[in-house]
Amino acid sequence: MELLSYTTSLAQQVAGGKKDFVQLEQEVFQMVRALGILVMEKIVQEADDLLFVGAGRAGKSEGFREKGIQTLFGEMNYRRRLYSGEGEWIHPLDGKLGIQEKLTMSPALEKAAAYMATQNSFRESKNMLEEVGLYLSHQRVHKAVQDLGGILEKEQELAAKSEPKEGNRKAEIVVVESDGDWVTLQGKERKKAKGLEIKVGCLYEGWEQADPRGKRFRLKHPHVVVTTGTAEEYWKRVDHYVLSTYNPDEVGLMVFGSDGAPWGKDGAEMYAKSLHQIDEFHFQRWIKRTFGFDQRALVDTIKSLIEADDHEGLRVLMDSKIEAWPEKKKDIEKLAGTLERNWESVKDYRLRAGKLPEIARGIGNVENASDNLVSDRMKKRGMAWSINGAKHLVQIKAAVRNGTWEQVSRWGAVDNRSDQATEVSAPPSGKQGRPRKGNHRKRDMEAWCQAHMPGLEGNEQWLREFSKDIQHYANPAMA
Repeated sequence: MELLSYTTSLAQQVAGGKKDFVQLEQEVFQMVRALGILVMEKIVQEADDLLFVGAGRAGKSEGFREKGIQTLFGEMNYRRRLYSGEGEWIHPLDGKLGIQEKLTMSPALEKAAAYMATQNSFRESKNMLEEVGLYLSHQRVHKAVQDLGGILEKEQELAAKSEPKEGNRKAEIVVVESDGDWVTLQGKERKKAKGLEIKVGCLYEGWEQADPRGKRFRLKHPHVVVTTGTAEEYWKRVDHYVLSTYNPDEVGLMVFGSDGAPWGKDGAEMYAKSLHQIDEFHFQRWIKRTFGFDQRALVDTIKSLIEADDHEGLRVLMDSKIEAWPEKKKDIEKLAGTLERNWESVKDYRLRAGKLPEIARGIGNVENASDNLVSDRMKKRGMAWSINGAKHLVQIKAAVRNGTWEQVSRWGAVDNRSDQATEVSAPPSGKQGRPRKGNHRKRDMEAWCQAHMPGLEGNEQWLREFSKDIQHYANPAMA
């Protein structure tokens, strides 16, 4: 049997010191990829034959056309029939598979490339894919991000404009933290504005214990919302999520946290039983940027004055600091004005609210979400972005963080996995798909097959025998 001969040959090479574990692993990996491509091609070609002989055939067959698609196994090439009828040119097989006319990459590979690009540069992602035999240019990785991110952005836009379904979840507390993070723009867009603000929202249903001892806590049902649009667009997306998830009448308290930016306070005006709070991180940063980062005692003093509603005490304190640091007069007066404008919001919401869950904790989690979605990937090494590039990348990162990434598929989103035949605009030539279709396949798959296939039977005969061998070893009862 071919499998037995193949495995015996490898075992002899290992025993003879001709292959170590790394070489063995690479050899078997190449075999699995080669077999995977042959199986894929065999299945789709057999499916095309079934469509040809089946009832209700779509028009008159005009012969075969080839198509090349990059898959997780490598490059796949297959032939399928082209039909004509009533002025249309269609590929029924492509319709069954959900393949659009000009798509040349499988959904799984496209998702893998886009996901990798959320953590690495496009060139680094391209190099990492090459390590496992997947050859994509960095431009193609970038296109995968734009295609999938564009679909996610469009879905978010449509959802925000639609009437939300009525949510039914109850909650003692719902926290909505908002922050803006700026990235540098590139090219022509930079002439209009040097930076682009990405608005990030972190929503969660309070906290829950992360260990039995109750020493660590985690957010309960966290969800992120992100947009490069206006404050109005941001709050529409937040509102859509809240209303489609919760029953507002069954939410005990909504806490809106922000860094003090005017747009970050808008949410507290949208719902009853709401409070706004400046998170501790930004409150401390206001003071430390004015007086220095070693002024922890001053931070506590100012916080105590505000919680005691001692406006006069704060003014006296600020005047004394101006006398001590006259060169900082403008900065100190600006800080005093900021504190007065945000007087109630600086107070801890737990001191202002009525009934709260026992596990209620301080806020300030949006910084972590913002770092994960924006800073860690988009603000290093002098990076600059187009508006669409930034918009689409953060939507993918948000989908990953929200746990909805597995549901994303460009092919499924574009045509909803339609059973309708794919229509082409004109009678296509014999070659479609990848411009240099077949180059990688010959190099990575056929070379391996030629080295291991016996005689002159060709790919299909060898594949049948090899597949039977694998089935016998995997499940002898079915062989």
